[in-house]
Amino acid sequence: MERLVAELLASLTPVEGTAALVRRLAVTGCRLVGISDNVRKIAVHLEAASDFRPRLEAAVISAEIGLLKPDPRSLRRLLADHGLVAGETVFLDDLAGDLRGADGVGMQARRFTDARQAEHDLRALGVTFDQATA
Repeated sequence: MERLVAELLASLTPVEGTAALVRRLAVTGCRLVGISDNVRKIAVHLEAASDFRPRLEAAVISAEIGLLKPDPRSLRRLLADHGLVAGETVFLDDLAGDLRGADGVGMQARRFTDARQAEHDLRALGVTFDQATA
């Protein structure tokens, strides 16, 4: 079992360009909050595999709050716990079901395929990266 877990963890790596995008977003003044359905062990591994976690204001592990995406209660709790307004919050996720959940609570839901597409979507929503050179 330990070998299986080790192989699983070794196979999980952040999508190329994501850390750089998060660094650039951090200097724009945008608030950055993450939500993950991964169990704590996987979340910790992913945090160690990338340098972007320290740039997030918070990271919510859905399993720890007993609510998984796309359950609207998990997303409403994320908004409430961090003082976010749904209509002013962009939700990026790679799973269509999670996007429907975010859209259902009024967030600006966008499909994450890669960092380049995410930046394009964020620019279309009005995020300015011109000063973002971190």
